[in-house]
Amino acid sequence: MIYTIFYFILLFFITIFSFSKKCNNLGKMLLVLYTSVAAIATYAISANIIQLKSINFFPYIYLVLCYLIFFSPFLTKYNKLSVSKLKYRIDNKIMIFAIIYLVCTIITIYVYFPYVLENISSNNWAANRLALYSNGLKQVFSNKVEYYSILFVDYFQILALIVGFLFIKENKILGYTLIIGEALTVICSSIYTSSRGTLVDLFVLLIAFYFFFYEGLEKKSRKFIYVISSLGLGAIFPYVVAVTVSRFSSSNAGNAIILYLGQAPIVFNAGVFNIFKYSWGSFGFGNLFGLTSFTEANVGGTWNSGFFTFVGWFYIDWGIIGVLILGIILSIIFKYIINKRNYKLSDIFLIFSYYQFFLKGVFVIGRSYCFTILATLLIYVFLKIVVDNKKYIIREGK
Repeated sequence: MIYTIFYFILLFFITIFSFSKKCNNLGKMLLVLYTSVAAIATYAISANIIQLKSINFFPYIYLVLCYLIFFSPFLTKYNKLSVSKLKYRIDNKIMIFAIIYLVCTIITIYVYFPYVLENISSNNWAANRLALYSNGLKQVFSNKVEYYSILFVDYFQILALIVGFLFIKENKILGYTLIIGEALTVICSSIYTSSRGTLVDLFVLLIAFYFFFYEGLEKKSRKFIYVISSLGLGAIFPYVVAVTVSRFSSSNAGNAIILYLGQAPIVFNAGVFNIFKYSWGSFGFGNLFGLTSFTEANVGGTWNSGFFTFVGWFYIDWGIIGVLILGIILSIIFKYIINKRNYKLSDIFLIFSYYQFFLKGVFVIGRSYCFTILATLLIYVFLKIVVDNKKYIIREGK
């Protein structure tokens, strides 16, 4: 208990320090998010909602050190990571992408919609989730066009949101349609799988985009985004409550939420940090090569189906020293990108893809995330070669 309290206090003071030093809002968001999870973890242990033995001091220190190393590119002054560095104008290539994405969005929503209606009407979210775990969910797509549309929407999410926010200045209808369309696909996918975590990821990601593009948005656009976001949250909240109650019963719903939100650092401490051997890439990237049979027993872990933060995802493969070395290398690369005098579209795409990894990683990174990383690198290369030869200009909002 005392070690978890210390972990929370340490993160809390680091977060307060970041505000006093006027760090970038994106960095502050990461620290606030991870500190909030630490606070919930502390409560979960004190209330006996989480009962794990072998919690030690050093794993928490290690977690905080890793956070600071990996997050350091975002813990910069405001003008280091600023939309004013992004130069853009709408051209045919970006317009073609936007149209293709919107078409795929419509197809994706169309494919999911019958199952969304079915799940809402039945309100049996627990059974639907169990069907997901046992591979019993109905296949939503019926042909390759639908299948590839779903994949396209998923892998190009970050790029679509970037383009959507860029378009708000020049073409509000198209810009808002891209952003709202992307949000609707995530909502439909979440309802199809009785998921809540993906909605949390989307909400925090949209806040991050709003902070980054804030100075490039007009006052009317800021107000509109605020109103739409508030209405969206109001519409989604009953769904989150219904899923929680269905999956965990009304009497245990509160504890289930606390367990969900607070377990990650505790599980890393007790179930991951003391593994007796490392996987050397087969855990995080094994799915790329058909190595799907991994279990925690392979390395001596005891996390079962628990969350273990993004640090745990790296740690299972590379261990104490390997994670630190990887963090230092990545932080150097992204500090270089963030400190550029001007940004290209590929730069912003890579920065937000890196940022999204940490938003998801506050809870857990799954083994299938290797496909997202591969897709991200391929999209980055495409943007670098095909799109970045254009000059872009963004004007500050009034």
